[in-house]
Amino acid sequence: MNVRPSEPSLILDVIVAGEALIDIAITTARTVEHPGGSPANVAYRLGRLDVGTGFLTAIGEDGPGELIGDHLKNAGCNCRLDRPP
Repeated sequence: MNVRPSEPSLILDVIVAGEALIDIAITTARTVEHPGGSPANVAYRLGRLDVGTGFLTAIGEDGPGELIGDHLKNAGCNCRLDRPP
């Protein structure tokens, strides 16, 4: 089943909905932040495989939220990033 989002020229094969978060790894040398969350990881990998993928989640309007959105969009995901009220 193909879903037609608001952009008329875009057809999605898969829509993933769920959490997106930042994984933080701390060592004695440095701290690394990387976008994660199981649904976000699925959407990311599908996007990298050139599958028409949409991702629906809610993220904050802050640095981590931008990191998540940029990470998924750079993988080819069409993101609908709703901001919580």
